[in-house]
Amino acid sequence: MFMQSYFSPWKSILKFSLFFIILVFAGDLYSQTIIELTSLEFYEQYRDHLTGDSLIIIDGRSDTMFEREHIENAVNIDADSQDLEEQLQQYLGHPTLVVYCTTIRRTLDIVNKLKGVYDGEVICITDGIRGWKQNELPVKNATQISLDEIIEEALKNNFRLQSSKMMVEAAGAGIDESEAFFRPKVDANFQYAYLDIVPGFKRERLGNIEHTLFPFISAGQEIYNGGRNKLQRESAVLAYEKENRSFEKDLMDVKLAVSLNYYQLISVINQKNILLENLKQLDVHEQYARLMVQAGRMSELEIYRIAVERNALQGMMQKRENDIASISNELCVLMGRDQHVILNPADMLELNPVPYNRQELIGVALENNPVWQEIEF
Repeated sequence: MFMQSYFSPWKSILKFSLFFIILVFAGDLYSQTIIELTSLEFYEQYRDHLTGDSLIIIDGRSDTMFEREHIENAVNIDADSQDLEEQLQQYLGHPTLVVYCTTIRRTLDIVNKLKGVYDGEVICITDGIRGWKQNELPVKNATQISLDEIIEEALKNNFRLQSSKMMVEAAGAGIDESEAFFRPKVDANFQYAYLDIVPGFKRERLGNIEHTLFPFISAGQEIYNGGRNKLQRESAVLAYEKENRSFEKDLMDVKLAVSLNYYQLISVINQKNILLENLKQLDVHEQYARLMVQAGRMSELEIYRIAVERNALQGMMQKRENDIASISNELCVLMGRDQHVILNPADMLELNPVPYNRQELIGVALENNPVWQEIEF
């Protein structure tokens, strides 16, 4: 009894020591090093390695946000995706991984996933792409394109316009065909005959046969057919004018759709930038609130209120990101592109006032709008 109670503490100590050794050994298997740097610190220390393959830079944001702008040579792995571990697997053999997101939340999620499976160096950019841009560091933007470039590409590649243009060309060919009836009709007929040189030889023995070609050519023209040709030509001209008006309408519709989507894209981007500014001001207000709470001059409820407001702003930011992607996709469809990308407008939202009053605008529309031209007033 004495011996059993005497060795009990030593058994506990032995078990604890063994557990500690196992933890240390497991830690040695994945000796991960985490380095926290601001965007400016990271750029100053690693700017010469951004274009090489010595670093794997992981952007943990959504694919929409990544397409909009990202650090040069970064790869996109959404921290919120279901197959995050599977996507990270391909980079576990690299000695250094750099992780960033908008600020820090997704970065921490990826770092947590790497614990226990990665034994290299992890560099966290603590202020994310937002701090990167605030420090005016270089980013890879989405495709910049002007309104004129989009319209030009749409007019050249849009499937609807191509089909409408082919209908106009077919109608024009119909006019040429109808006019052919007014011209002389020429028929050419060629006969191929065989002449035997030696009488009695069979026609099949071609070695002793001459070949003679007899052409027959005739020309003629209708004198009167009751005006049928004239009516056919008039009908072809009307069909051509109809198809041409339809083409002009489709042309105007495409230009209008491109312009509306383009200016809507600029507007949504401006809204997103306003939300970004609001988030910056909220960060400053939060720092001030925390100091006031520590000094006992403000309730901690203000910190919670700021957190709620930040979540609301981030939700609105995500909505603007989705709108940017949706409008960009629609513009790519109008341009006839197979691959859809996030577009970055090169123009500003500046519209000059129309130099017409209401009555003059109606007159201009009646004169130039192909849809209104078909309406009798």
